[in-house]
Amino acid sequence: MSNELQIKVKDLHFSFFPQHEILKGINLELKKGESLIILGENGSGKSTFFLNLLNLLPNYTGKIEISGKEVNRKNEKDIRKRVGIMFQNPNDQLFLPTVLQELEFGPSNLGINGKELKSRIKYVIDTLKLHNLIDKKTFHLSYGEKKKIAFASIFSMDPEIYLLDEPYANLDPRTKKEFSEIFENLNQKKKSMLIISHDLDKIPKFIKRTIVIHQGEILFDGLINDLYNKMEILQKANLDLPILSILYLKLKEELHLKEKMNFPRDINDFLELLKNTRKDN
Repeated sequence: MSNELQIKVKDLHFSFFPQHEILKGINLELKKGESLIILGENGSGKSTFFLNLLNLLPNYTGKIEISGKEVNRKNEKDIRKRVGIMFQNPNDQLFLPTVLQELEFGPSNLGINGKELKSRIKYVIDTLKLHNLIDKKTFHLSYGEKKKIAFASIFSMDPEIYLLDEPYANLDPRTKKEFSEIFENLNQKKKSMLIISHDLDKIPKFIKRTIVIHQGEILFDGLINDLYNKMEILQKANLDLPILSILYLKLKEELHLKEKMNFPRDINDFLELLKNTRKDN
């Protein structure tokens, strides 16, 4: 991960109405190639924050910089080349009749045409395994298929930064696994990712850092394992521990273990912790 700052947000405030402030002084820095998860209950301000990053809700106060450029009307075209956003509901994102047109729209707007465009689309289809969807009408797709194509439409533009709003919501287990593998591959390629979620059971294992937003303010910014040891923050933000972490805490309680330990991120972590606990006792 580079030390170069890719996103810098300073004292961000935003209101839809004068008496209803949504974001209340958000400060955030993200380094190039870094990924983090943004946690918070519905209505906490997470999605509004994403829209501000792309100047889609321009009447904010504070300062936002993407790759060293201030987010404003003058720079927004360049910013949107660098940043791809996937909305929570794919129906808010897809608007063209066919899957192929959806994939071609973004790159063609970036000036990619002819053989280069065909090569780009082939790469997207092969990488995301879209061969069975490419000839379909968009309105014939299932909800999960629409989410795949919504992601593919930004993947086809090869942005530096991905903003992913609840990418796992309402997906079957196989598609969730496919998305996790894709996101991990992007992380290995040093792409930056901000992923919104309110479900701690759906955090890709490669993500170490999280911020918690509650009522438009950041309650926590740090390592996920440190968050799991701060039950008062989780309770205030109305977040539940992942089921494996709950089982782990019950295990610690049964064995009267007091020391702070790493929480499991998946079933393999849990089994390893269980094995080590048995050795220690």
